[in-house]
Amino acid sequence: MRLHIFLGTKAELIKIVGLIRELDRKKIYYNYIHTGQHTKDCEIISDIFGIKKPDFYLVPLKRNLLNIKEMFFWFLKVLRKSISYGEIKKGDIVIVHGDTESTLLGMLIAKMKGARLIHVEGGLRSGHLLNPFPEEIVRRMVDKISYHIFAPGETAKRNALKIKSENKITDTEFNTGWDSLALALNVRPTIKIPKYKYAVLMLHRKETIYVEKKLKHALRIINLISKKIKIIFVISDKTKEVLKKNNLMDPIEKNENIEIIPHQNYVNFVHLMNNSEFCVTDGGTMQEETYFMNKPCLLLRLVTERIEGLGETAFLSHLKIDKIKYFLDNYKKFKRIKEINFKSPSSRIAEKIKNL
Repeated sequence: MRLHIFLGTKAELIKIVGLIRELDRKKIYYNYIHTGQHTKDCEIISDIFGIKKPDFYLVPLKRNLLNIKEMFFWFLKVLRKSISYGEIKKGDIVIVHGDTESTLLGMLIAKMKGARLIHVEGGLRSGHLLNPFPEEIVRRMVDKISYHIFAPGETAKRNALKIKSENKITDTEFNTGWDSLALALNVRPTIKIPKYKYAVLMLHRKETIYVEKKLKHALRIINLISKKIKIIFVISDKTKEVLKKNNLMDPIEKNENIEIIPHQNYVNFVHLMNNSEFCVTDGGTMQEETYFMNKPCLLLRLVTERIEGLGETAFLSHLKIDKIKYFLDNYKKFKRIKEINFKSPSSRIAEKIKNL
């Protein structure tokens, strides 16, 4: 029986860094398989945290995927290559993380090969099957197929209990992102952190950038925020391409209160967030990270699958202008209610995997 870690995206690797380090510390051998979805970004993360690079790339790419068409053909290539990949055997353990396209591929390969699937960060639910899409569908499918689920907290565990028996679920209390964040905050950033007051913005979810009506509404919100505070817009290649394609980049570039910077490595990004007045995002990971850092966070979403920070550091706007204005006037009030004694979820997962 062999242990395999099956990843592909930058976000997945960031949250698995702590687990990989724990497996290495405990001398638990694993075969690290990478789909190639974010090849370059993942190599940078590996260098920053001193972890090994993948043992095997299924379809290595020179750059990140930029649109749905590229994603579709890449998915088929990885699936075809995975079928012929002979290292995963019946009875092996395959670890996947989260709810990405690579997570779905890992689930399919484990199922085809007769391997036991372990889902790290399982049990999350938004309560809406198509929002976020396709992430909500992916996480439900993966949970159902999984041999064991590691749930980041009681709410996620309750969700997982609806489809799995209790002995197939481990409550890790917190998300593995906590381990990665703690490591990153102890690494010196390679960019200059501004001394002036600013907000950090990240906009990248498919349901935001690929639906023109939602994208334009999000940009109106961003323009409103820029009237209150300087915005540092950390823009991904994917978001930039969509904005340019829809002729929406020019107004942002002309706004003197919005500074556009390219996608940053994880350490730089964490330090930008930690020194900001507040963060603005349509993603779930920043919701968790800002909760750990005790930093106000405005969620540009209708729903969220995560509970970290809600009612404390995080404010769910439902994309309503009146709620956005309320947050801007009161963001300093959004703090954690009490200090938390954080424990390492990665250490708990590694110990459980060792027993398995």
